[in-house]
Amino acid sequence: MKTVQRAKPSQKKILEISGGDHHMLGITYDGNVKAWGNNFCGQHGNGHKVCCDSPIDIIKIKNVVKVKGGTTHSLFLDNDGNLYGCGENGYGQLSHKEKELLTPTLVATNVLDFGTAGLITFVIKEDGVYSCGTNY
Repeated sequence: MKTVQRAKPSQKKILEISGGDHHMLGITYDGNVKAWGNNFCGQHGNGHKVCCDSPIDIIKIKNVVKVKGGTTHSLFLDNDGNLYGCGENGYGQLSHKEKELLTPTLVATNVLDFGTAGLITFVIKEDGVYSCGTNY
């Protein structure tokens, strides 16, 4: 039997964590957004599609307070109510025309809360609940 070397656990404390189908997102207490795992659709938001086994800093959006991973997309909410998304957009789950967004792009403003399930994004605003993406 062969012993496999593992990376030492990070000393950065995680404030929030969320997983997509094959990728993970986290926010550290010092405000950095991390991603790891599958990145075939650009869901890490770092401008390319290279996968990463260990958490890496991925975006430079300031004051991110919540992250969520969909099947192949990622969402980030800042404390001003701006919702950003990246990754696959083939079903319109990021509300843009492009099929993929490799860097976080503004999806909605004045957002109170949001969620994702599969290839759908849900947004709660003062005037109602909105969704975009697949309808099944």
